[in-house]
This record gives sequence, C-alpha cells and structure tokens, in this order.
Amino acid sequence: MEFNKELIAIIGNKGSGKSAIADIIALCANYKNHEYFSFLKDGKFRDGRIAQNFEASLIWEDNITQPYYSLNKKFNEKEGLIEKVKYLPQGYFENLCNETSTANSFKKEIENVVFQHLKEEEKREFNNFQELIDWKKNIVDKEIALFKEQLIEKSKEIIKLETKRNTKYAQEINNTILQKEQELNALKEPAKIEDPTADPIIAETSKITLRNINQLKKEITEIAEKIEQKRLEKISIINEVDDIKRIKEEITLSISELELIKTKHKIRLFEDYKINIDDILTIKHNYNSLDLLISKKENDINKLRYELGEIKQEIAGGEINLTKILSDKKKKYEEEQNKLDVPQKNYQKYLADVDMWKKQKRNIEGDEAKFGTLKWLEKEKEFIENNLENEISKQYEEIISTVKEIYKKKETIISIYTTVKKRIDEIININKDLLKDYEIVIDASLTINPDFEFKFFNFINQSVKGSFHGQSDGSSMLRRCLHSKDTNNINDMEMLIKEIIEFLKFDKRSRQNNEQRFIDDQIQDIENFFNFIFSLDYLGYNYNLKLGDKTIESLSPGEKGALLLVFYLLLDKDESPLILDQPEDNLDNNSVANILVPFIKNAKKRRQIVMVTHNPNLAVVADAEQIIHVNIDKKMQNKFSYNSGSIENKEINKCIVDVLEGTMPAFNHRQKKYHEQVSRV
Repeated sequence: MEFNKELIAIIGNKGSGKSAIADIIALCANYKNHEYFSFLKDGKFRDGRIAQNFEASLIWEDNITQPYYSLNKKFNEKEGLIEKVKYLPQGYFENLCNETSTANSFKKEIENVVFQHLKEEEKREFNNFQELIDWKKNIVDKEIALFKEQLIEKSKEIIKLETKRNTKYAQEINNTILQKEQELNALKEPAKIEDPTADPIIAETSKITLRNINQLKKEITEIAEKIEQKRLEKISIINEVDDIKRIKEEITLSISELELIKTKHKIRLFEDYKINIDDILTIKHNYNSLDLLISKKENDINKLRYELGEIKQEIAGGEINLTKILSDKKKKYEEEQNKLDVPQKNYQKYLADVDMWKKQKRNIEGDEAKFGTLKWLEKEKEFIENNLENEISKQYEEIISTVKEIYKKKETIISIYTTVKKRIDEIININKDLLKDYEIVIDASLTINPDFEFKFFNFINQSVKGSFHGQSDGSSMLRRCLHSKDTNNINDMEMLIKEIIEFLKFDKRSRQNNEQRFIDDQIQDIENFFNFIFSLDYLGYNYNLKLGDKTIESLSPGEKGALLLVFYLLLDKDESPLILDQPEDNLDNNSVANILVPFIKNAKKRRQIVMVTHNPNLAVVADAEQIIHVNIDKKMQNKFSYNSGSIENKEINKCIVDVLEGTMPAFNHRQKKYHEQVSRV
C-alpha cells in the first residue's frame, strides 16, 4: 500500500479496517502506547491465534526498509526503539479530552509540543519540558533554602524588636525601673560601728587575729572571683567545642553532597566526553587538626571542671581544686572569727553588712550590659523611646533585601516559561488569519497560590482588634492589600509585604483612624508567620494555556480536542508523519469546519498526514491528495481489499459516494473547483 507525501485519508464503512491500517503503521514505526490500539488489541485481533500469523513492514521515501514485525509484537522499552511517527489513536485522544479536574495528561501532551520551541542549548540534556523544569526547580530550591536560613535568624531579631514596640513592654520596663528604684531606696546603710582596734588597750594577739581575718577575707574574695572566671571560661570553651563540631558536621554533609554529585555524573562524563571527574573535582578532607583541637578543648574543660569541684581529680589531671580551697579558707575564716571578743565580732559583722549593702546596691544598679539591672533598664527605655523604630525599619529593609533575592531566584524558573510563551506567541501571531476568532492565550507568570488566604488567616487572631479583625472584614482587608499588586513585578511584591506589615501595625479599618496596633497581639505564631510571609513559598509558577478566557481545566472535551489538534497541526515542530484516527469524533461541527480542515491543509505542507475518518466529507474539504478506501467482506471470510487514488479518480468517486450514502454536496464543491482549474489550464 503506497502513501502520498501530503494528506492521505483512509475511509470506509464501520468495521472496514480503517483503524487497522493506522495501528499497523504505528506498530511498524515503533509507537509505544499499545494499550490505545483499537485493532491490534488484546482480546481482539491479538487473541493469541490470529495476529501471530501476520507480519508488516514500512518502506520509507529514502528506500530504507524496516524489519518485518509480527502484528503480535509487544512494545519492549529495553529495545530502545525511536518512535518514527506521531500517532493519535482514537482511544488516546478521547482519554485526553475527557480527562477531568487537573487535566494533567492533557497538559503533558501540550508541554511535549511546547518543549520543541526551546533551543537545543535551552533544553540541555533533558527529554521533555517537565524534566527541564524539575531540574531548574531543584537548583533554585537549594539556593532559596540558603536565603530562608538567613530569614529565620533575621525574623527572630525583628520579632524581639516588634515585641519591644508593644506598649506593654515599655510599661513593663517602666514598672521594673520603678521597682528597682524602690529596692534601692529600701536598702539602708548599716549603722556605723567604730573600729575597736583603735583602742590601744586591745591586746596584740587580737590584732594578729584581725590581720588573719582580713587576709582570709581578701583571699576568699580572690578565690571566689577566680571561680567565677573559671566558670565563665568553661562555658565559653563548651560553646567553642559545640561550634567546632557543628562546623565539622556541615563540612561532612557538604562532602557527602559533593560525593553524590560525583557519582551522579561520573559515568556519563567519561562515556560521553572521556573526562575523568576526578580531574574536575577532587575531594580531600583531613579532620586531624579539628579533632586535636576538640580533644584539647575537652581536656581543658575537664581541668576547669575539676578546679570548680565538679569531677574527681583522676578524670581531669592534677590541677588545683579551687572549690575545696575556698571551702577550707571559709572554715579558717570562721575559726579566726571565733577568736574575737564581742566588740570585735560586732565590728566584723558591721564590715560584712557594709560589704553586703554595697554588693546589693551594685546588683540593683548594675551596668548597661547586665540584663535586668537598673542601668540596663534605663538604657533599654532610652532605646525604645529614641532608636527602636529606626532599628525596626533597618531590620525590615534587610529582610526585604533577602526576600528580593528569593524572588529573583523564582524568576529564573518563570523565565523558562516566558521564553516558550514568546516563541509560541510569535507563531500564533503569524497564523492569526488562520486562527481567526480561535484565541489561544498563554500565561507565564508568578502567581499567589489559591490557599494563601487560608494559610494567612491560620496565623491571625481575628478576635483581636486590628486591620484583619473579623472573618468577613478581615478577608476583605487582605484582598485590599492584594488588589492591583502585580506578582510579576518585584517592586509590587515588596510593596505587598510592607503593606501587610503596615496593616498589622496600624488599624486600617475606616472607623479606627489608623490607630496603632501590635503584631504580637494579633499573630498566634509570629516566627512561623514571618517565615511564611517572607519566604514567598506562596508564590507559585503559573504556566497556563487558555482558550479565550477559559483555562484547560474548564474546557469541554470538544474544546480540548480542537486545542490539541491546533497544537499538533500548527505548533508541533516535529516533521515526522502524523496519524490521526477519527479526529472528528471529538469535535463539534463548527470545530471541524473552522479548526480541523484549515489546519490540516496548513500542516500537510510540511509533514505527511494519515487521517482515518468515517466522514469522507472531511477528506474532500481538506483536499486530501490521496484517498484509500478499505473494505472487509465478511461473507468472503473477512477478505480485505482497498482502492487508492485521488478524489478525481472515478473509482474513488464511487467509493466516496457509497460511504456518504448519497450525500454529495462537499464532493460537488470539490468537483466544481477541480473542473474550474482544468478549464483555466
């Protein structure tokens, strides 16, 4: 059976073997989806008895003959055969067009066509659109994860500042300052007692005891200070060890990731490019210096712990136990105190009381660096009154700067979509006369996910006064923030985030006159709320194909069928033969006339089209260069026969009329056109 280079229409009555021809061509051209065959189907022709007795082969224009395939041959992925035709079996076509809800398979089919419009360097090594997008998303997600880590730390800082902005915090500071001042006023300096040693009558032995007491007191103070220094030193070294171990863990994790990358690309780099990946990336690591440092510092910690009396000597080594020394000194101090007479004891108590009074005063007054002391509180009050708002603004600007970096990373994903959109738009524009009112629109944009509002209000306590107070009014206020914001404009996204924060800080309800509010009063989980708002996780990638104002999901099966055919007949860059099995079954009459016919006429100029149809009208009006009429005579043991020729062939004329059952308007139209052309010649 020979085929014309352009449009071949296979016609015949029901059950005449039309789809059999299409299935057999597809089988011999290595079509993979055998489950959609309508003739070469298990339980039908492939019933275990018939198909194994038949073979078929294709001979191509360049006289290359493919091996004969048994009509019982199953697709085997391991053979790695390349599909040489594009086949749209009726079952597959119906499955795509009748897909409900997500229309994922339909989208995937469209994306396979879309992918062809990328340049080879843009496709990289990927086989389809989804692989390319997944690869790019994976890279971008890793880059965004680093920015998110920064945001977590910055969010914690801004939360502290926002808490300080709340008038409740300022009131707490003022109340605590008042309390500290009252504590200071309540401290009474001990009544002065004269030094008994000024009396010359006091014996020399008493003076010796007093000198011992003063010396012991000095030593006790020095040892206590040294113990505090050792305690702080121990905490510092413990933190250093934790930091070194964390660095080591991060290095180990990075090395593991690099090893995975090496393993992933090693074979392909060598087989395809004869490059040894070890020449590109050599991973060396030596933890000896880190381990030695950790060991030394842990040894230092043990020594300090012994000095502080926390562990036994044999564990730490032979260092001085300061805690024991201090205990011994205190015992001696008590012994010396007991040697004194009553006046001397009273004086020593007075001196101790004075020391305690000064110490209590110092503890209350403190310094600006010591949390909770009077001077720290006064400094905090001054910060709240004079510097807090500026610091908050500065921190928000730093956060917004990081948010912009996340946005730019997301833009790199949408740029792939916009590149495709631009190429498709160019083709659509070139063919606008052919498309006429058939408006194909491609959206490639960053859009806010539909569940954004739901997630947003999961954080908001809408019973508290604020811009988002009340379920209905709160939703209206959020939409007011979103209104007129272009999610594909980085400045608009910056404005949106700032506006949400502003709406949390000030009551934007009309009757509230922009009254001040506080974020920590309205948000139930501030840290996760900020991570949600600043991460831009709610900003999704939108690549949507529309027919007019309808999305793919809302198209009827007939509209989907028309759209799919437009893509294959107009936008598909593949020039391999296209086989269509009864495409008109999924279209309404209007789509057949306005979509299928003109687009087939256009597509046949650049690729061979084999169209199976039970409507010869379609073959005639589409100006098929070849008509193949097939027939099975069931009375003659299913004898198969066919006639082939142009529409003008008398024998083909009769076949068309027989299938049309006497309705000849389309044929007469073609005949008239044909005779007019002959007359002009």
